[in-house]
Amino acid sequence: MNNAIELITNSEAETHQLAAELSNYAGVGDFFGLSGDLGAGKSVFARAFLHALADNEHLEVPSPTFTLVQTYEDLRLKASHFDLYRIADRAEVDELGLDDALIDGIALVEWPDRIAQHHFADRLMIAIDDVSPNRRKFSLTGYGLWQQKLERWRSSAAFLQKAGWGNARRRFLQGDASHRRYEYINDQNRHCIMMDMPTLSDGPAIRDGKSYSALAHLAEGVKPFITMTTSLQSLGLSPPQIFASQPEDGFLLLEDLGANVYFDMAAKNEDMTAPMRAAIDVLVPLSAKSGARQSAPELIDAQIPAYDRAALQIEIELLPDWYWPRLKGKEIASDDRTEFLELWHPLWQHLEQSPGIWTLRDYHSPNLIWLPERDGIARVGLLDYQDAVLGAPAYDLVSLLQDARRDISVQEEVQLYTYYWQQIEHTGVDYDRQDFDFSYAILGAQRATKILGIFARLADRDKKPRYLAHMPRVRDYLERNLQHAHLKQLKRWFDRHLPMGP
Repeated sequence: MNNAIELITNSEAETHQLAAELSNYAGVGDFFGLSGDLGAGKSVFARAFLHALADNEHLEVPSPTFTLVQTYEDLRLKASHFDLYRIADRAEVDELGLDDALIDGIALVEWPDRIAQHHFADRLMIAIDDVSPNRRKFSLTGYGLWQQKLERWRSSAAFLQKAGWGNARRRFLQGDASHRRYEYINDQNRHCIMMDMPTLSDGPAIRDGKSYSALAHLAEGVKPFITMTTSLQSLGLSPPQIFASQPEDGFLLLEDLGANVYFDMAAKNEDMTAPMRAAIDVLVPLSAKSGARQSAPELIDAQIPAYDRAALQIEIELLPDWYWPRLKGKEIASDDRTEFLELWHPLWQHLEQSPGIWTLRDYHSPNLIWLPERDGIARVGLLDYQDAVLGAPAYDLVSLLQDARRDISVQEEVQLYTYYWQQIEHTGVDYDRQDFDFSYAILGAQRATKILGIFARLADRDKKPRYLAHMPRVRDYLERNLQHAHLKQLKRWFDRHLPMGP
C-alpha cells in the first residue's frame, strides 16, 4: 500500500518551490503523472519543474495541449512533457514515443488516467486540487524508487527545518557516480550545501562473507566523512566546515567552498599552474602521516581502514566483469580471467611494503576547489574523502596527475611529478625513489583498470552513459603506466586481449 503525502501550497511561489524540490530527485526513467481538473495547475507545476531542471526560470515552456508532446534536450535530464487529454487509446501514446522518452530521460504526463500507469515502475503520481485562486492541494504517491525518494525528500525537509533552514530555497547541485546527492541551500543572505548520503545496507556477500562495499572499504554513511573532516582540519587543510549534521539519517549541511572547481577551471582554459602545485603541496603533509597505526593515535580515532589486497583486487575485477563484456559482447573466459588476476599478485606484494598514509582516494579535479584568498595548503578546498584509506603514498598523486575527467599531458604529469619530489625532499620523509616510481605505475594501472570497469558499469547497469566519453582518456593513462619495465607481463595480457588503441 502506497501512502500519499498531502500538502497545501498557499501561493504560486510555493507551488514553484515544491516542483523545484521534487525535480531534485528526478532520474532517468522516472514517470511523473499530473492529474486534476482543467485549471487545477498541472501546467503550472510542470513548467516550474522544467525550469528547475534547466536551472533557468526564463526557459520557454509552451503547453503541449495541441502538439501533445514537447521535448527538452538541454536540461539536467532530457525531459518530455505530454498532454494526453485528447488521447483515446494506448496506441496513440505509443506513436508519441512515451516509452522511448523514458529510455534516456523523464516524462511529465498530464491526464495520466488515459493510460495504465502501472506500466511505469518508477513513478510519482501528483494529484492537484484547486482549493482557491492561490491555494492548491497536492497528493503525492510514489511507486518503485519514488517511494524511497518521497521519504528522502520529506526527511531532508525535516532536517533543514530542525537545523534552522526550513525556509531556504533548494536547488540541485550535483549527483555523482555514487548514491550521494548535493543541493545548494539558499536562505536570504546565507547559503550552504546539503550533503544527502543515506546509509545503505551492506548488500549481498560476494567473498569471504563480505559485500563489495565492505571489501573495497567504501563508506556507507556520513560518519567517515565527519571523522575525516576533523582529521584534515587538524593538518590545516580546507575541508568544508560542517554546520549541522544528522548522521543517523545521512544529512549534513556543509560550508560552500565556492565555484572555482578545478575541473571547471581547466575546462575554461584557465591557468592551472598555481592550483595544481598547491594541490601537490596538500599531499606533502599527508605523506608525513606515514607509519603504523600505533605510531599515530589520531588514525585510531579516524578508524581509517587499510587499502589492502582485498580492496585493490575487488576493484580491478570490475574490468573483466563489466568492461570486457561491453567491449567484447560476451563474458570473459575463466582462463583469461584467472591469468589476469594472477598477474596482479606480485604487484600487491610490492605495494604492501609501502608505508600507509592518509589516502583520500578521489583526489582529482571534480573534488578540488581553488581558494586563492587563503594561505598555503589551505588554498585547496577538499571534497569527497569519505572513502579515505591508509594507502601507498603514490595513490593520490596518480589520481591527481592522471585525472579521469580531464586531459593531463605527459609533459604536465612529469613536471608536477618532479615538483612533488622537490617538496618531499624538504620534509625529510624517506621514500625510495625507484620503489615509489614502481608503486606509482602499479597504482596508475590499478586505478585506470578500476575506472574502466566502473564507467562500463555506470553505463550498462545504472543507465549513465555520459561516463563513456572519458574511457579513451583512461585507456591512454593505462597505456602510460603499462610502459613500466616491471609491468611487461600485464601489458602483454592487455595487448593480447584488450589493446589500448582507439
